[in-house]
Amino acid sequence: MSEIEETVFAFDAAKDFEGLQNYFLGSKEPPHVFAGAVWSLLDKQRVRSAYLISKLLHIKGAVNPIMALAIYLGATDVGNTEDAELGRHILRHLFNRQSPQDQELTRRALEPFILNELSAALAEPDLSPRMLRLLSILKEIVPEFRTLFDLTAPAPPFDVKALSEAGRARAKLVPVSLPPAGTPRRRRRAIVAIRELFFPQFKNSRVFESGPTIVAAMKAYGWNASFVGMKFDKQEENDCRVIVETCIREKAEVLVLDAVILHFPAYLHILADLRVQMPNLKIVGYYFDAWPIKTAQLKRDSILLDLVWTINPGLDAWNEPELVGKVFAAPFPRGGDYGGPILPLLPKMTFIGGVAGYNWHRAIWIAAMRSERLPVESHMTEFTHDGLTPVESYLLYMRRLADSRCSLNFSMRGNMAFIVTGRTFEVLSAGALLVQERCPEMDCYFIEGEHYLPFTTFADLRSVAKFIQDNPEEAEDIRRKGNAFFRERYIDDKLMAYLDQRLFSPM
Repeated sequence: MSEIEETVFAFDAAKDFEGLQNYFLGSKEPPHVFAGAVWSLLDKQRVRSAYLISKLLHIKGAVNPIMALAIYLGATDVGNTEDAELGRHILRHLFNRQSPQDQELTRRALEPFILNELSAALAEPDLSPRMLRLLSILKEIVPEFRTLFDLTAPAPPFDVKALSEAGRARAKLVPVSLPPAGTPRRRRRAIVAIRELFFPQFKNSRVFESGPTIVAAMKAYGWNASFVGMKFDKQEENDCRVIVETCIREKAEVLVLDAVILHFPAYLHILADLRVQMPNLKIVGYYFDAWPIKTAQLKRDSILLDLVWTINPGLDAWNEPELVGKVFAAPFPRGGDYGGPILPLLPKMTFIGGVAGYNWHRAIWIAAMRSERLPVESHMTEFTHDGLTPVESYLLYMRRLADSRCSLNFSMRGNMAFIVTGRTFEVLSAGALLVQERCPEMDCYFIEGEHYLPFTTFADLRSVAKFIQDNPEEAEDIRRKGNAFFRERYIDDKLMAYLDQRLFSPM
């Protein structure tokens, strides 16, 4: 920290804002020195001092997007609506003059401070005021938000029949292939090597259920399956060696491998040697989140893999020659059959899920719905360990989805990609009505208006909420059709049959 920053932080700690102003006005340092202090103050969420310095810099004719954000956040904190509007105006003016490339750089520069605000909002009993304040400034740098989150737009007509017809015309369901009728099941030997923790870098992370639930599905299908929990605790070499030793000892025919390990090239020779020792072993790359991985990385991964298992069939990378024949687009097993709808549908929506840096838009949706009094309940889940086994924890989560009866799911990611997520399938598996933020990949699995209710904008969400309230029988019919279609195509037994067919009897 520079001497200027140390002095600024000392004034801030003492809440001596008059002294800070006098220090700035008496300094002969160039503006960029104090601009750096603004960055540091915002980073530490010292918003009021960042606001004061930024306003003084603006008076001197020096301003940048970070200072504009500081003026806006600080002014709203102290209730100065005139200065808040000034901050918005400056940011809009600067952003609109930039090239598309510079606009993206501006968004990246502001993102850490936006995530700070998100963290602060989530810590408050009611996140709505702070999130709506954040939305106001985000609209200046993410033009799409002006339409998506227009809270004044009236609810458009909601025509389920038209939605269903359009959904059927647009549908491109991923092909699935079962073994020929009467084909006996082979008792294959499989190893599932997937991370033990959802966020391996955090020791108190919640446990990750996917490895145990895949093993459970394999066993129910008749395979001999074992789980190898991967630590990813700076001992990736040990993870690789344990995987290899287990495959050799169990004479594995199939290895489902968490693709995260492929990001550690220093140790890939250990897995590559497994190919030599077990040439008939089928290695399936498990891509829980493929959307943020660069195409070059995915192409490198393909060298080691026989199959790429992903729920996201819409990525451009899958069209690369190295990957074209290897993509297995299908949901991941849930470790059991959760039945169908039991409890009657209620005229409200429920969101059950977490909010993190890669999906922070969820908090905006929830805040907007609360502020507009839409019928929604939100249960923000933590990413910390709950003390249960992975399967116990997952079963409890699935019961919460079933009890919700109508569950809301979002698809937007931090890079403005819209993707199918695991909850898409979990909601329908649990027998709840799915209200789903639109994304192109939904057309690969389900038909809108027939299996689920879609929305794109906040105005659309108003329409969905009204439809559920005014047309409970039609909503219940969609709920049951969605669950029935899921059970027809995506229950664990079917998924395992698809995987077996793809690996050992490809067309």
